[in-house]
Amino acid sequence: MVIAAGLLGGYRPAWHLGALLAATMMVLFVLVRITGLPDFQLDDWIVLLGFLPLGPLLAAEGLFLGLYVSWLAGRPGQRPRVR
Repeated sequence: MVIAAGLLGGYRPAWHLGALLAATMMVLFVLVRITGLPDFQLDDWIVLLGFLPLGPLLAAEGLFLGLYVSWLAGRPGQRPRVR
């Protein structure tokens, strides 16, 4: 919620923190699905969150990272452009 408030308030470092959080969540989601956790079943995720599947949340993280990359590309004078 703090990062979302920072994004809405125009606080530039919130983009970096949000991207870090989104990338971390994506990596951990994939790692848990591949390697698993001790004494943890995937059915527990559905019970834990009720009806909400976690796959669309992974897509939302990817969408945020896409927005982050477009935000970085749209900042003038911060990086030299390759021509």
